[in-house]
Amino acid sequence: MNKQEAEVQANRSKVYQGKVFEPGEIVRSLRFLLNEIGVPEAAVSVSSTLKYGEGGELRKEITLSDLEVLSDFDGQTTGINLSYPPNLKRDYDKSNYIGLSSFQSGILLTVVASPPSAVGTIIILIENQLKLIEMPKKEIETFASANLQSRVEIVENKILELTKLFSCFLSYRFTPRGKVLALEMSRFLALLNVKVVSGLGYEPRRVAEKVIERLKSGHDFFIYLITKDGESTWTRDELAVAYGEGVPVIILIEKGAEIGKGLLGDWEYIEFESDHVGDTFIAILEALAYLRDQKTRNLVQQKSPPDA
Repeated sequence: MNKQEAEVQANRSKVYQGKVFEPGEIVRSLRFLLNEIGVPEAAVSVSSTLKYGEGGELRKEITLSDLEVLSDFDGQTTGINLSYPPNLKRDYDKSNYIGLSSFQSGILLTVVASPPSAVGTIIILIENQLKLIEMPKKEIETFASANLQSRVEIVENKILELTKLFSCFLSYRFTPRGKVLALEMSRFLALLNVKVVSGLGYEPRRVAEKVIERLKSGHDFFIYLITKDGESTWTRDELAVAYGEGVPVIILIEKGAEIGKGLLGDWEYIEFESDHVGDTFIAILEALAYLRDQKTRNLVQQKSPPDA
């Protein structure tokens, strides 16, 4: 074998039926493997893949000794990873790699090594030591198909969620001035692809029922427009609903408006000069940019199925 062949890496993955290992079984098997292929433990880098939050994962550097208590991949630990240089006498950009991780209800083994012939040897050694039973091909295909379909649905749902119009509940007092300022605000929000809902419009039922139902229709944020004409009759109730629903609140106050004691609490608000609600537009653009960024982050962090 020449030097060029020795430096070529090959990779292979196999899926096995799930099983629970005896404490210490995994680390003993890995130490046996390293001894068989002539790699000292000091030359090996070890890490574990851990669950955190809703569907998140992180990789943590550990030692082989830390694996003494690991018995399965159904708990916090979802995988273990070993890497080591192909040639202990030289520095290489690419390391050899051995990974054991959960795959649906089974176990995925991935080996990257050079020379290519070493891959098969490592797989056989691990299979024998851990007594792994290969998963039937038909079962793997079923899992892979379900996993792919699930991923497609998740991507589609996230795209729909990201492209869906923002919805805003606009609260204001139904006076002539209030309606004019609210109309200007509604037109501005419509240009930003924001659907605006308010308590305006007749319905043959109690006003409180109408307003509360519209408030609880899954809005992305609330805007409260308070003018010198005074607060809306329902402002306090609406703020209470917003707080209870955990929906972001943007409060706009015309300079000179009298605000009931304790109404705002520690909420930040935006002031505007008399009849010039356009003074708030830049601040609202900043707020929308923040809300869209948060929405994107939340969608990215939502739980996804494990990699096949």
